[in-house]
Amino acid sequence: MIFFRKYLTLFLLVFFCSLISSYILFSKVYLDNKQLVNSSDRLPTISPLLSSSIVPDEKIDSEIVLVFAGDAMFDRHIRLFAEKNGYEYILEDFSDLFSSADEVILNLEGPITENKSVSVGSEVGSTRNFIFTFDPSIIQFFKKWNVTTVNLGNNHIQNFGEKGVESTYAFLRTEEIAAFGDVGTNPVEHRRYIVREIRDKQIAFVSYNEFVPNSKVHVFEDINKVKEEADIVIVYSHWGAEYLPTANETIQKLAHEFIDSGADLVIGGHPHVTQQKEEYKGKMIYYSLGNFVFDQYFSKETMQGLVVRVTIAKDSNMFFEEIPVKMEKDGKTVIQEN
Repeated sequence: MIFFRKYLTLFLLVFFCSLISSYILFSKVYLDNKQLVNSSDRLPTISPLLSSSIVPDEKIDSEIVLVFAGDAMFDRHIRLFAEKNGYEYILEDFSDLFSSADEVILNLEGPITENKSVSVGSEVGSTRNFIFTFDPSIIQFFKKWNVTTVNLGNNHIQNFGEKGVESTYAFLRTEEIAAFGDVGTNPVEHRRYIVREIRDKQIAFVSYNEFVPNSKVHVFEDINKVKEEADIVIVYSHWGAEYLPTANETIQKLAHEFIDSGADLVIGGHPHVTQQKEEYKGKMIYYSLGNFVFDQYFSKETMQGLVVRVTIAKDSNMFFEEIPVKMEKDGKTVIQEN
């Protein structure tokens, strides 16, 4: 009996020691895992829609949000859809995205005039089919949807000649919508570049228009001039071959030269399809955002585009979010689901 009690006491002692050791080990693992979870909560979220930089979370002190969209054409079938349903119908998917930005910038692929459309009802592929003019009522829509700035440096701005260019500037001024672009003429009010003050930063938008003589000379003159007064220099380019998925070596070399000269970001358009992006010397180049509003429903590639949301932090670092968009055959442009 004494022998049994002795071994029972020893067994209970070993058991309780093991229990205490297990409890200590479990507590350590639990605390370590809890600390790891809490640490991961502090890491920035990485979105699948990112370029080389990550989108900052709410803890990063950012001050400026710019939204860039591609080629926007509001004539032909788009005009008819808008007349039937209103312009809000065309871009209703973008109300929240645009309203949350400090600036929304797009390429306005044609003039704003009171002239009657010549492209509506024209034969596909005919000369008239590529002559655009946009109804002046689009101005109120731009204002309501927070489209603050438009690039006019493209191959359609002169579709109604000098009077069409003058009319476009006049209508944009009525709602204080900024415009820039190398349009091939040089009246005082036709600005090849503009500098916008946004939350105490000077943001310059410079145009390169391949379809204007001497635009290559102009863009380098403008970059060199404006970089002395601006915190950020952005070149919006209209260039390249239509419908090709990759910008050629000549275009790539030119984009690199823009950055070497002082540009901080290059945004491209005109090919009507999205093209490659590139990080060069720490700066981003989007060779083509593709279409944003267009009735080119003949291929999957022309019915898709890219919107880029750029967040500029206080130290001028840029973060990029890429938002794929799709043009529906009912005239609407919608944000594509992941």
